[in-house]
Amino acid sequence: MLDTVAIAELDGAAACVALDRARSVLVAAEAAEFFLAAHWADLHPGEAVEEERRARRRRGGRSPRGSERGRQLGADGTPLVAEFAPMELGVHLGMGYVAAATLLRDALNVRHRHPALWATLGRVLPTPNDTPSDGGSDGGSDTPTASDDTSGNSDGNGDRGSDGSSDGSSDGSSDRASDGSSGTESTDGACAADSAPDASTDEPADPGPDASAGSGDGRVGLAGCLPRVWQARMVARMCADAGLDADRARWVDEVTTPYLGVLPWGRFQALVAARIIEADPEEA
Repeated sequence: MLDTVAIAELDGAAACVALDRARSVLVAAEAAEFFLAAHWADLHPGEAVEEERRARRRRGGRSPRGSERGRQLGADGTPLVAEFAPMELGVHLGMGYVAAATLLRDALNVRHRHPALWATLGRVLPTPNDTPSDGGSDGGSDTPTASDDTSGNSDGNGDRGSDGSSDGSSDGSSDRASDGSSGTESTDGACAADSAPDASTDEPADPGPDASAGSGDGRVGLAGCLPRVWQARMVARMCADAGLDADRARWVDEVTTPYLGVLPWGRFQALVAARIIEADPEEA
């Protein structure tokens, strides 16, 4: 584990390795929180709450004033969630009701309306091998050194140029805004491969060997640009705000997700917007 003293002693190459590892941990933690939010909704089903209210009415009773109801936080195709679930989630995550409800809404929208995007995020979830250790059975240390910055880097995240530059992504913020938004990340061009596909077609071109560089466990590596939760949330919101039903949202997901991490973010957003219009010209 790094501390202030260890960080101060890192040379340039070792700092690059440490940054790669820190970013991988950050992205995985964001994805884990997002998936756990969706699971939190599963643990607090709104349909069960509504069934209890219906059963009470059938017995001739009435639900107490202010009692819990089932609410559809997400768009078309998402399940009901118990009304008080966001408040309880907010306690665990240190956020207010609105932010927690927005997080649940976006997680359910992505899972139920954008399955390809959901699966892409799942590839960066932490694995058992990601659990921090105290040096392992070999007595080694987690503190990176210059020798770690090689082409055969065992953690799979050392695919950097000789100048130690990163993938160019500048968004390090978490989804902690009061409305659940990700803030103002600017990442145009951050994830573009050298041979980005033509956005006017439905088939992405071969992004090149670096675009699929991973960590050896099936997850996307930094050279391929790790998919971020804030990107998935933004795509889901674009489709929901456009009024797309679940089927049209899934179509947009199917034809745009292959470009995520291949096109620059600005072009990817434009592609999503164009496909939304194509999915529902009258609404657009």
